[in-house]
Amino acid sequence: MSARRERVGIVGTRLQHPEFWGVVAAYINELDRNAIIVTGDCETGIDFIVRTIAIDRGRSLVVFYAKGRWNSIGYSAGPERNTLVAEYVDRLIAFPCGKSSGTRDVIRKAKKLDKCVDVRELEKG
Repeated sequence: MSARRERVGIVGTRLQHPEFWGVVAAYINELDRNAIIVTGDCETGIDFIVRTIAIDRGRSLVVFYAKGRWNSIGYSAGPERNTLVAEYVDRLIAFPCGKSSGTRDVIRKAKKLDKCVDVRELEKG
């Protein structure tokens, strides 16, 4: 019987900066090859970087979507997605930058669930 694969959430700011790519890539490189990478569906920032790198490197990837739910449930689509991510992952790596309200919401939720949370504050510029 094989061990369950670790599910590692990598989430963060919607902001974009070229330096963010190297930071995220370094974390993905450190993960076990069997780890399942979990992120959100934002079209910019950390979610986009994580998806791009994971796909490029042939890594297992799970994406939780909020975008398709905005029309049906409104603003609560983001916090609902954040709850699903926090519940699903074994540990969370978060890259907030400034306010990053959605990222900080996932951090709070994961900590409340006693998940291992690694917060790496980013600075743009």
